[in-house]
Amino acid sequence: MTDRDLPDLIHLADEQGNSVVHRLTHRDGEVLIGEIEVRSTFVNGRVASSVFPDSWLDDHCERLDRIREAIDD
Repeated sequence: MTDRDLPDLIHLADEQGNSVVHRLTHRDGEVLIGEIEVRSTFVNGRVASSVFPDSWLDDHCERLDRIREAIDD
């Protein structure tokens, strides 16, 4: 897969022109980099996003569990 092959993860739109798109723009190693774009009559904007591989998320969850256990003790 090349950067040009990266799909929109989410693309929601209605008849009034309101939309939310989570667009992937490129890769940084194993991490997918993109943006979330919102367009409507009352708000428009973009925010950067990152999608990490499952292994990174599993490691992060384990760390958070250890922190929670330490707080509970």
